[in-house]
Amino acid sequence: MADFVASSIAGAAAIVLGNPIDVIKVRLQSGSSNIPSQTAAFETWISMFRGAAAPVVTNGALNALLFVSYNRSLEFLENNYNQPILKPTLLNVWLAGAFSGLVTFVISTPTEIVKCRAQVYNEPNITSWKVAKDTWKSNGIRGLYHGGVVTSLRDSLGYGWYFWAYEASKNALGLESETAKTLIAGGIAGCVTWATIYPLDVIKTRVQTQRLMQLPSHMDPPATMSALDHARDIYRREGLRGYFSGFWWCMGRAFFVNAVQWALYEYIMRLLSPARSSATSRGLETHEQKYNL
Repeated sequence: MADFVASSIAGAAAIVLGNPIDVIKVRLQSGSSNIPSQTAAFETWISMFRGAAAPVVTNGALNALLFVSYNRSLEFLENNYNQPILKPTLLNVWLAGAFSGLVTFVISTPTEIVKCRAQVYNEPNITSWKVAKDTWKSNGIRGLYHGGVVTSLRDSLGYGWYFWAYEASKNALGLESETAKTLIAGGIAGCVTWATIYPLDVIKTRVQTQRLMQLPSHMDPPATMSALDHARDIYRREGLRGYFSGFWWCMGRAFFVNAVQWALYEYIMRLLSPARSSATSRGLETHEQKYNL
């Protein structure tokens, strides 16, 4: 229970702190065909936190689903039940992470729809709740899962590489401090993850925000483009650079958010579980931490 509370609080705080950079990233990803007034600049200070409500609200549920599926699948692959897994095989770590990421699309797809649309809406007082209601009113449950395929692919590959990079980094770092090791490993894992899936994230953003964007002139306004259509259109109009719009903003956010998240997690765990003192137990309990993409 302490792990869940600590990881949920740390995850929510990291989301809020990293949201201004995430707004910039999403607006850059949405492309040059987006509404002209939507640039990397913030209209007001409140706009820095647009879209944050959706991931904060779903953080606890996603966190629980991610780690239950990750831990159970890793136990199955390692054939090691009800015992601590000190050094899991990196291949099994990747497979367990990929499976858990695939499972979380049930929560992450609606969250991403609401978050991204709130961040690029050309309305001064837009809220995540209004975006969710408008999406449901227009397309029902299907609207909330628009872009679900590319989102599930992004999450599956992303969490696979995140867990893999985190374990590999922890094993490679020769630091005596377990806290410093987990902080640095978490930051490295965040950067590795986004470097491997960033083009998919750009495509996902354009799929999910396309109704707010000006479609190419050869398409009728009601038409929608698939993920493959967007992938082709990005290359045709922007070349390979188009797949990495906002990439460096994302890299800075990835390291910062994960470092803050791990620091808060360790601090809250010390408050909730004062008896936790051994480095070994700290290393094991970090598997319950929320990995924020």
